[in-house]
Amino acid sequence: MPGRMIMHDFRLTGAVPNCAAQNIYEVSLQTPIRHAFNWVATHASRVGGLSDLWIWCHGFEGIIEDPDLAQSYQAGGFGLEFCQENLTFATVSVTSVLKSPTPRVKKIVVFSCAAADSPDTRAAMNAGSDGMRLMGELALWSGATVIASDQTQYLYHRPTVMQTILGETTLNEFAIDFGEWEGNVYEFSPATGHPRLIPVSQRPRYSV
Repeated sequence: MPGRMIMHDFRLTGAVPNCAAQNIYEVSLQTPIRHAFNWVATHASRVGGLSDLWIWCHGFEGIIEDPDLAQSYQAGGFGLEFCQENLTFATVSVTSVLKSPTPRVKKIVVFSCAAADSPDTRAAMNAGSDGMRLMGELALWSGATVIASDQTQYLYHRPTVMQTILGETTLNEFAIDFGEWEGNVYEFSPATGHPRLIPVSQRPRYSV
């Protein structure tokens, strides 16, 4: 099952380097999420399956006002800003096209802020912050191992050699570089949806 594909939502500023994957699929606010994953499934079938599907997008985060702790804090785990409808509990089932009739993707890596964040507080749960469960459901629906972090991710924008020489470009044309992961990184089982903490040495990584 060779090959890597990257799905990049345009709202994540920057460009995907051509060397990052064999196939790069750009999506936006105008792309229906069901159409996007149907397209991935079709492509994966043509090439005999994908070893990796990387999702590059923003993750939804917010401030939780917690009366139990008498304080406020930032939390993620509200879903991904991805395609027209976003990837949330309401839409995650569309990824089942990657699983049926046979698994088409071995691993999904979510390069997004706090996608797996799940603060263990009543206020956060009442606000809808449950990234652990969402990433687990993504694994179950898609039939792929899912990898995601529980903290905000910081990316860099790197100019190419020609951009540096010419000095005329926009941030959208700079290459996205995620560098090292922030926070804890988990692997979610496609059989159970349960998380496993990944050692630093085993974390998937891409940088230009």
